[in-house]
Amino acid sequence: MAFAGALVAAFRSSRRLPVLACLLLLIPAAGHAQQVEVYLSADSVTVGERFYLSLVAEHGMLQEPAFPQPTIDDSLFGDLEVIRRVTQQHRYLGAARPGTRVDSVVYEVTTFALDTAYVPPIPVRFSMNEDTVAVAAPPAFVPVISLVPPDAEGIQDLAPLAAFPRPLWPWVLLALGLLIGAALLWAYLRRRRRAGPPAEVQPPEPEVSPYEEAMDRLRRLETWDLADEAAVKPFYVELSDVLRRYLERRLGVAALEMTTRELVERLRREAVRSEVPEEVAGLVKRVLDVADLAKFAEVHPPPAEGFRAVSATHQVLQAVETALRPAARPAPAGDGAPADPGPLAGVSS
Repeated sequence: MAFAGALVAAFRSSRRLPVLACLLLLIPAAGHAQQVEVYLSADSVTVGERFYLSLVAEHGMLQEPAFPQPTIDDSLFGDLEVIRRVTQQHRYLGAARPGTRVDSVVYEVTTFALDTAYVPPIPVRFSMNEDTVAVAAPPAFVPVISLVPPDAEGIQDLAPLAAFPRPLWPWVLLALGLLIGAALLWAYLRRRRRAGPPAEVQPPEPEVSPYEEAMDRLRRLETWDLADEAAVKPFYVELSDVLRRYLERRLGVAALEMTTRELVERLRREAVRSEVPEEVAGLVKRVLDVADLAKFAEVHPPPAEGFRAVSATHQVLQAVETALRPAARPAPAGDGAPADPGPLAGVSS
């Protein structure tokens, strides 16, 4: 009733025509419901193939939409990995639907899922004045085409061995090899008789621990020039191998044979049993997600991202070593010797 009274008062006075115009603009905007749709540029894709995802939001003219920002750890896009946000546009529907605006955003994405990639309902937030409402787009599915040839029906049986005549030359080579071996053995025994007692055998070099091996390789990675695009993919291949090989040797998991998702789930199960710190799974996922994009999707992350990944790998090593190595015991009283700080003393995580 108050809104109708304002309209009547505006009609009675020509001085209030601007107020009337503003009220008329607010009528369709206030009653317009927000609607969000999702569109994919491909009906089916292969593993690592790039394609585009579009979010289209229809809403009132006075409302401002906020589309999700793509980040490496963001799970809003389900099985899709967001490479970058391409563009964002808006337009007005005009006299056909006054007070209505359409905003759209396009993301470049890829997926490493098998069979089908699931896109969950992606929320878009609309704000006007101090009110905010979230509307989600409907879910979608993207078939992932197998790389196995379509005419492959299964594993074939072994073919029978072909019959060939037995050649003579292998026997000649075998006899010659026996003669040479006998001559070498006779020469060795004769030299040993003439020589003195055998020299003392040196103990073998101690095996390098998983932590020392990983730290040595990480120090070499820190010297790489990631401004050179040709060095980006080899850098992430080496970084992924360093992290996976360390986890396999230190924790006894088949990290080199697992996918990123399988390895992260395994580490989370180990964390439940208090064998691995809780933060290790998240750090491993952050490093391997970036490495997978660089290795399989030909993405070139900025140099700063590469050094952040190396820093996260350092944190994984320090967290695992701190959890698995026993704490240093203090020296006995009156001894005068300081307690052994252990291999990780002074290293901050």
